[in-house]
Amino acid sequence: MSSRRLKILALLLICFMHEASAQDTLVLNSGKRIPAQIIDTTTFRIKYKKLMGPANKKSGTKVISKTVVSSLIYQDGSRISPNLHKQSAPSDTVSNSLDSSGLYALGKSDASLYYRKYNGASNGTFIASFPGSPALGLIVALSTSLTPPREKNLDMPISLFQTDPDYRAGYMKGARAVKSRNVWSSWLVGSALTILTYYVLSARR
Repeated sequence: MSSRRLKILALLLICFMHEASAQDTLVLNSGKRIPAQIIDTTTFRIKYKKLMGPANKKSGTKVISKTVVSSLIYQDGSRISPNLHKQSAPSDTVSNSLDSSGLYALGKSDASLYYRKYNGASNGTFIASFPGSPALGLIVALSTSLTPPREKNLDMPISLFQTDPDYRAGYMKGARAVKSRNVWSSWLVGSALTILTYYVLSARR
């Protein structure tokens, strides 16, 4: 093997090793560590790509609530704590402290991330609309969209805010919005399929 090829292989190996070692880490409240590339942090969320395997293959972009993350460790070794906490007194010095409105907004944000047990209402509406009828589906959609999610179906993340009334009110509001949005989407899709099927069958007669 020529010296030129050896140099190229050496450069590729160095690049690979650098890429493999250049990773951030999410440390969850449970103690679990997630090797990742942190893309962005917002008021309530962290966007990242999970790194998998020895080659650090990247997943698609994922989003996690700051309420379940105890710390972020960046590839340069720096470490920060993104944890949010309740504001005990008016303060302009602690950026991570939340007042009542902040906790309410955090609850809504977390609901859009974690509430997923709306399939019963969504599927029921779809079946009522197709092969049922748009009118029947509308009745089911109205009923289910106006019914708040059950406590056992909330999938609220484990955090310090679970028992806070402002956070819970925001989470419930967000969960209801998620449920309602999916129910009405199911009604629209089911109704469209029913109408389309009717016209196709009519055209064949």
